[in-house]
Amino acid sequence: MTEYATTEPESFTAGDLVAWKRAAAALVIPTGEAPKASAGWALTYALVKTGARIAITASASGDDHLVSIAAATTAGYAAGTYAWQAYVTKTTQRYLVGSGTIRILPNFAAAAGGHDARSHVKRVLDAIEAKLEARASKEQEQMVVGGQVVGMMPIHRLLEWRDRYRAAYENEQAAERVANGLGSGKQVLVRFGRD
Repeated sequence: MTEYATTEPESFTAGDLVAWKRAAAALVIPTGEAPKASAGWALTYALVKTGARIAITASASGDDHLVSIAAATTAGYAAGTYAWQAYVTKTTQRYLVGSGTIRILPNFAAAAGGHDARSHVKRVLDAIEAKLEARASKEQEQMVVGGQVVGMMPIHRLLEWRDRYRAAYENEQAAERVANGLGSGKQVLVRFGRD
């Protein structure tokens, strides 16, 4: 018997099979009844982000609702962070039963032209440093930081922004290390003394 997650995923990669099961008893509606699939209730999801909308309909799994999205289907999903809403319907009744965000990650195996996996912070930091070293590309020169175009910033402004983005990037790296169970990489100083 297949074990399914019982809640919506926080993220998944485009091109992967994605599945989860929502128990009817866990879905709360104003009438107080459990919206069972076996009683005619349908569970539907709407995912939206700028320029994209995805509709997902669960299938019945006894009383519960099973969401299973084929890999071939998710392969067509645009990467990004989507806001989602889940709702149950039966005849003329419709109730919102959940909402949140979900991140669809890019499928590197399908990226024909490659993929820039750097964060926004790292891309801006690289652009500022390239400008300071007089090797910035046209794209880097045209980046806007703090309402100013990188290519038009005076040196003192570039240095200020470099320091801000360098600190933000170091925080990103520390958070990633912590998420991977490696510790933040930052030193913690402790002084022992007598009272």
